[in-house]
Amino acid sequence: MKNQTGFSLLELSIAIGVMAIGMSGLCALLIHAVAGTALASQNATAAWLASGLAQQLALTPLSLQSFPDHANPTPECTSGAHCSPIEFTRFNLSRWQENVARTMPQGQGIVCQDGSPDDGMPGADGCDGSGHLVIKVFWRQPASKHVQWARHTQRLDS
Repeated sequence: MKNQTGFSLLELSIAIGVMAIGMSGLCALLIHAVAGTALASQNATAAWLASGLAQQLALTPLSLQSFPDHANPTPECTSGAHCSPIEFTRFNLSRWQENVARTMPQGQGIVCQDGSPDDGMPGADGCDGSGHLVIKVFWRQPASKHVQWARHTQRLDS
């Protein structure tokens, strides 16, 4: 009888198969981690955008009386222009909405009164005209097979 050393072809095939299954699991985990990181990044960006607008609106509390007032056109309140606090707020809101659209995938932002602020999506923002004044930021979630919207809501008044 011969003294055998090393691995047989069957043992090597099984080892490679086990390793392939482990590597495919690792790849799937990596894909989920990247998607989770993208969503977390977008949530942080939406919170940052909403917080920035909330801080701007806090600087001109008189301007909060103009919400919701979407009927009046947005004035051009650039340097050298004379604008009331309400006109300046409308101008900043318009620029903020442009920034949301540019920063977030299919992003939209709105300021409205809403008694149930944790609802809505673009085109149906869920603002019912009662309750607290809120900032809502909507965007399309990354890498979703179906269109799924994410939302960040921030209350302006207590």
